[in-house]
Amino acid sequence: MISTLDSQKITAPVDIAIFIKSYSADFRNVARLLNSIADFNRDGMPIYLCVPDDEISLVQKFGDICDVTVVPESFFTVDFPTEKIHGRTLGYLRQQIIKLSVHQIQAAKHYVILDSDAVLIRPFYKADFLNEAGINYTVLVEDLDQFVAPWYRSYADRRKKALSDIATRIGLPTSHLRTCHGNVTFSAEVLQALESWCRTEGLSPSNLMEIGPYEFSWYNFFLQWYLPERVIPIEPFIRYVHVRNEFRAMRYQGVTLEDLKRGYVGICLNSNWSQNQDEKYFRQLERKSMGFRLRQVRDLLERIYSGVKRRIRWR
Repeated sequence: MISTLDSQKITAPVDIAIFIKSYSADFRNVARLLNSIADFNRDGMPIYLCVPDDEISLVQKFGDICDVTVVPESFFTVDFPTEKIHGRTLGYLRQQIIKLSVHQIQAAKHYVILDSDAVLIRPFYKADFLNEAGINYTVLVEDLDQFVAPWYRSYADRRKKALSDIATRIGLPTSHLRTCHGNVTFSAEVLQALESWCRTEGLSPSNLMEIGPYEFSWYNFFLQWYLPERVIPIEPFIRYVHVRNEFRAMRYQGVTLEDLKRGYVGICLNSNWSQNQDEKYFRQLERKSMGFRLRQVRDLLERIYSGVKRRIRWR
C-alpha cells in the first residue's frame, strides 16, 4: 500500500526506519530495491520514499510490492540551492541535503539510508544497524583500497581534498579521516545536533555543499568530533561497487552472491557504470567466473607438479 506522509499521524517515532531518496529516472532500481526489502525485512522496518512532488503519482505501482510512505520533497523545510555547485546538478544537491534533513520526518530515531541502486541479498534485522543499547552503528572506513586503485585514483584525489575541507571546517584533525560513500544509518538526534551547529556557525545547506558535496562525511565528521561517545564503528554492511573494474576484480577473485551474503546484507552496483545492465551483472554473480575456474585448474596442476618435483628430489 502507498500512503503519503502526514506528520500529524505520527504519534511516536519507531526505533529505526528505511529511507530512500529517488526520482523517476531511478524508479526501475527502486522497484528492485523494494522487492528485495519485502523479501528480507524480518523486523518489518517501515519504509519512506522521498520523490519530487510532481512524481508522486508515478510511485503508486510500488504499493503492489510492499507498504511505502511517500515523502514529497516539499515536506522538508530547508533552503535548497538554486544553481549548480561544483558542477553538481540541483537534483544531486537536493538529495544530499534531504538526507541530512531526514530527521524532520520525526518517524524514527534512526534511519537506514539506502541508495536506489542497492539490493538486499539476505534477511536483515534491526540488530544489523543498532546495538543492544539502541545506538546506531556508524560505517567508517579510510578507503585506502580505493585510493591505491588506478581506475579510481583521479576521483579519489578530488574526494580526498573535499573531505579534508569538510573536516577542517568542523574542526576535526585531517589525518586518517574515516567516512563512507553511502548506505548507512543516520541518528535523528545527531542530525538535529548538526542542524543546530550549522545555525550557530551561520552555515546554510548551500554553504555545506560549497565546502564539500558529501553529505555522509558532514554527518560522520560532525559525529566523530562533537559526539564521539556515540561512535560505534563498523565496516560497510552493503558492498558498494564503485566502478566496472572493481566488479571485474570481484569476478576474478571468484566472489559470488552467496559469498557476499557471508559478510554483507546487500550489494550496490553504482548506476553510473552499470547503466541499466545491472541485471546482467547480478546474473554473473550467481556463479564463479570461467576465468576463476581455469585458475583453479591451473593451481591444482601447479600443486601436482610441485609435489612430483619434491618426490623426485627426495629419491
